[in-house]
Amino acid sequence: MVFIHHQNQINIYHLPVFLFDIFKELHVGVTVFFVLSGFLITYRYYPSVIISKQWIGKYMVNRIARIYPMFFLLTGCAFLFQFLYLNQQPDSIKIFSNLFLVKGYFNNLKFTGIPQSWSLTVEETFYFSAPFIFLFQKKTHKSFLLIFIILILGFLIVKLNQPASAYEFMSNNYFMLTYTFFGRCFEFFIGIYLALIMINKKKFNTKKKQTMIFTFIGILSFCVILILMSFVASQLNVKFSIYTYPGIFLNNIILPFAIASTIYGLINEESIIKRILQWPIFQILGKSSYIFYLVHLGFISTMIEICFPIKNVYLNVFVLFILLNLISIVLYKIAEEPLRVLIKKAFLPRTRLMRTK
Repeated sequence: MVFIHHQNQINIYHLPVFLFDIFKELHVGVTVFFVLSGFLITYRYYPSVIISKQWIGKYMVNRIARIYPMFFLLTGCAFLFQFLYLNQQPDSIKIFSNLFLVKGYFNNLKFTGIPQSWSLTVEETFYFSAPFIFLFQKKTHKSFLLIFIILILGFLIVKLNQPASAYEFMSNNYFMLTYTFFGRCFEFFIGIYLALIMINKKKFNTKKKQTMIFTFIGILSFCVILILMSFVASQLNVKFSIYTYPGIFLNNIILPFAIASTIYGLINEESIIKRILQWPIFQILGKSSYIFYLVHLGFISTMIEICFPIKNVYLNVFVLFILLNLISIVLYKIAEEPLRVLIKKAFLPRTRLMRTK
């Protein structure tokens, strides 16, 4: 979805306006990513969470091993490419804000390095927050209160930070609601509560249903909301609906329910969609999807288009998509997975390795 969104910035394909407007809104793949992250991290770690040096150490090593090695390597290559090929001299602030995964808090830095990796700042903020959210939920069963606390804290940071610094740290409310964990925490919390439902359901060994009502409702709702978002963008004459507060509301608050319904259905209901997603090809595409996220926009996609200049725009996008997936699979096999295992062995040599996302 995000690949199509990024390839659909200008209607060079001469698509029908209605279809073009919908494709532009496929940035919602990021919302899917956040809901799914909230679900997976909670499902894997909530039952065992405790505040101890050993537990926190295992948890952080697993998170860093999963995310950071390939991000570090590809971000370094991105800056090297910009220096050697584009003659761009990156300053130390840009480099360090990327390598320490904090660039997503700065409006003027969020698209530096690997442009789409601003969302990793949101993701990493959730990773650091998750154990404390889990403990609060276990103690009070009212973790939904944290949504309001986090959101209010975001507004306060923006208010206290005025006027914004040169790099525009938390520069305005729109930026906070769109690009930071403060504004997008609700998406993670929907995933968290879905995982809590599944953990409770697991205790009772409930059998899978032959119907696909949740899957159907989730997918249908997702499509309807997507159409509404494209309508908002066209009516308010903006490029994307999330440039408006109604669009932010649909994306950050309403859409996560449709995503959660779909995930719930895929887990608990037997359907043709579920069977297709269990095919080996989709398994390997899923495993390599993190690298695809890192390479689908930026220096690698640019190099592919330089090496394989194709005039037909449809064929160009098709070839680019195929080659990016092949590169992602190869990098997963020869780099991401070996590095993850190596880091875990180095830092968790005497303990049972925790399952990873």
